[in-house]
Amino acid sequence: MVYEKEVVIERKRLETMKSQLKDEYELRKQEEVINECLTMIPDSIARTQQAFNDLNTILQETQLELSETEVFQTANTLIQELELIPA
Repeated sequence: MVYEKEVVIERKRLETMKSQLKDEYELRKQEEVINECLTMIPDSIARTQQAFNDLNTILQETQLELSETEVFQTANTLIQELELIPA
């Protein structure tokens, strides 16, 4: 996820700042940035899971009417691929 990558980047930035002996205010602000990213991860996971569930429901409800359309087939392929990804 994007926020997990951002945490890694921001932690490296914090280590660089510490090695450069930045003042405490700047270090605390950088730690706040990291903590904000960390708090976004569970929310992002929940929203992604909800979007997946919503798409899956829509596909099931419209299968008879739309199963021959390209959009339906693309969405169905995406759902199948995502189901193979471990949580």
